Amino acid sequence: CFQDGTCMCYDNYEGADCSILNDCSGRGTRKCGFCVCQEGYQGDLCEVDVCEDSRVFDSQDPGNYSASSVCSGRGRCTTQAGCVCDAGWAGRNCSDVAVCESTCEERNGQCFGSRDDPGTCECGKYDIPNTPHDTVEWTGRYCTFRQCPGYRGISSGGAPIVCSGKGLCDEGLYQCSCFNVQGEGPYTGADCGIPPLYRITTITPKVGPLEGGTLVSVVGPGLERLLPVVAPKIVFCDFGTDIRYPAVVSPFPDSLLCTTPPVSQATPEGVPVTLTDVNGLPIEELHESLATFEYFAQPRIVRLTPSYGPLRPVGGPNELRGPSSTNQPNTVTVTGTYFPPNGDYRCSFGDCEGPASSTTWVDTATVVCAMPQLASPGRIEVSVTANAQQYTLPQ
Repeated sequence: CFQDGTCMCYDNYEGADCSILNDCSGRGTRKCGFCVCQEGYQGDLCEVDVCEDSRVFDSQDPGNYSASSVCSGRGRCTTQAGCVCDAGWAGRNCSDVAVCESTCEERNGQCFGSRDDPGTCECGKYDIPNTPHDTVEWTGRYCTFRQCPGYRGISSGGAPIVCSGKGLCDEGLYQCSCFNVQGEGPYTGADCGIPPLYRITTITPKVGPLEGGTLVSVVGPGLERLLPVVAPKIVFCDFGTDIRYPAVVSPFPDSLLCTTPPVSQATPEGVPVTLTDVNGLPIEELHESLATFEYFAQPRIVRLTPSYGPLRPVGGPNELRGPSSTNQPNTVTVTGTYFPPNGDYRCSFGDCEGPASSTTWVDTATVVCAMPQLASPGRIEVSVTANAQQYTLPQ
């Protein structure tokens, strides 16, 4: 309060007497003390409407954002690009017809536009049966480069990965010549995506708590093809218990997603992971599994070192409350009862969850966590997860 009787409000409060809470303007939620805005809004308090210039208000209810529309109902508002329009439309409010090169339509593509883009072609794709993943036929801004089926992007050497990485491309016919695996047979399918023998080669993560619920990526050549092949039967994930959950499609090829069931005791030697039918019988198409999963008792945090740190632990030349000599984050060493190897470790500081890359497994009793940036000082609880889902009791 100043001598003239006026108030300077703390963050997130406003009004003459600072009694009004302005918490992310109703357009976001707080994470680490900062506003995480809904798509289409930005600013410290989500006060900036990115698509305000394309918003149309109801004439009967002017000023009511909830009754207004953006992008003319032909797109969605994004934080980074404003209106991103549906196929065929472009412009500030998606009222212009999108314009692409003639090659777009000729090659089964769709023309999409946005506030700053009059038209970009989403190129045509192959129609490959029994696969949940799209595979493009044409690439490039104007869809000028044809690819063989099974396009998987660009390799580290700069060459396109085609034929699912399991064959060679005939660039005259744009057909795949699939590799032959000695003693097993050739890969098959237009994209060489069907292996001669299905097998599980690895899983990630390889550990999880007794309570179950760990989402595991089960990896092996063409595994996603098993789901439509085995249909109408359902493929179940087997972790050596009587409880099995259905496998589901992964966002990535050559993998499935499985959820671990609960168990009663730890399995330090690991349990075999396989795929079964509804009756618990092995899927006959699955040749072998090389993967095991370890259940462990949820660890308990014993000690944090240090037990305090700066509010903003990543320093910089203008940072007054953190180190200024380095841009590397400060770290906290967490000592616990048991941190098994091969876990997907992450640390949580209050409601701030760090990415996996910010946590380093040292040994079975130690992990090192990078400290996140927080909005305000105070005591916070720290917990650790080995599967990016269930956390230890906080310390």
